[in-house]
Amino acid sequence: MINKFKKMLALEKSSEDIVKLYADEVTPEEKQRISNWKNESPEYADHFLATNHLISDLEILASDADIQAAVSSSDKSVPVSQGSRKGWQFMAVAASLLLAVVVVFQLWPEPKSIEAQVDRYVTRVGEQKSITLEDGTSINLNTATELLVMYTANSREVTLRRGEAYFDVVSDPGKPFTVAAGARSVTVLGTEFNLYRAPDKLKLAVTEGLVSIHDSEIQGFTGEALTLPKDGSEQLLPSASQYHVGVGGVVELDVKSNAMTANYSENLSRLTSWKKGVVRFDAAPLSDVVKELNRYSGKKILIEDADAMALRLFATIHLDRIDDAIDVIEMSLPIRVVRHFDRVVISKDPNSSN
Repeated sequence: MINKFKKMLALEKSSEDIVKLYADEVTPEEKQRISNWKNESPEYADHFLATNHLISDLEILASDADIQAAVSSSDKSVPVSQGSRKGWQFMAVAASLLLAVVVVFQLWPEPKSIEAQVDRYVTRVGEQKSITLEDGTSINLNTATELLVMYTANSREVTLRRGEAYFDVVSDPGKPFTVAAGARSVTVLGTEFNLYRAPDKLKLAVTEGLVSIHDSEIQGFTGEALTLPKDGSEQLLPSASQYHVGVGGVVELDVKSNAMTANYSENLSRLTSWKKGVVRFDAAPLSDVVKELNRYSGKKILIEDADAMALRLFATIHLDRIDDAIDVIEMSLPIRVVRHFDRVVISKDPNSSN
């Protein structure tokens, strides 16, 4: 019972402290106290990290257009904006509800035996990481990615909660390797593939072997083999529970409409060039370029007008030098770039005749 009260006290205190930190309502003395608690109390440190994880998820949810509309319609006095520390009413209410659930979970009786341990791997914005699992499977994590791994006696289960990862899976016919990514999952025995999960889409690219993409509740290899035209044309996939995708196959799911398209690509290296620290653009609209760079940039990059969005760019950009890349784009296109403390604003150059 004493241990449970210690857990509850640590959870309550760490939750209060991290909410203050996010709201910028903490003094230098309190920051020092928080640091001391983290060093002296393992329970406090564990709950502090878990709470921070919950809050970071809430920030992602707060930027969702549907959630913003729902909050705005129910309470005009509650501002919701991505990255804002000032409009914290929304975040505080949502955080308190989630933390209440965590309290109940933490005080729930622990099971007598645990079959498997769940390992969590996370990268920050602009960070990349390589990991090797216990069976030799290697995974490269791209920017802003979160991955959960659970191995049991009979299965290898991974959850891609957000972001992008490249998998080089060691073959084990008796233990399929499954990656859950929302409404769809990917299952293999041994192969290589790239998987990108964003709030609005899921994108799979197969570089070696055979990969099954299927509804999350489906298990095994019972679906249809995809035959994709070699001309690279995109085709809409009929509604089916499972498809088998071979080398060169690229499948994309639109999360909102649940529509799935596929095409064959002879140049998959462009989709996986991020592993080498670069991204390549081949006549890509500037709007797409900026959207991709925002995944790696600490500063938000914005385009001010439609004319600039439509400009097309040929470029290879090094992901660890985003500022230099913006300079290159400015020299390559008829645009004007204005740098602020927290953002970069791009507009069409008014003196350009293009």
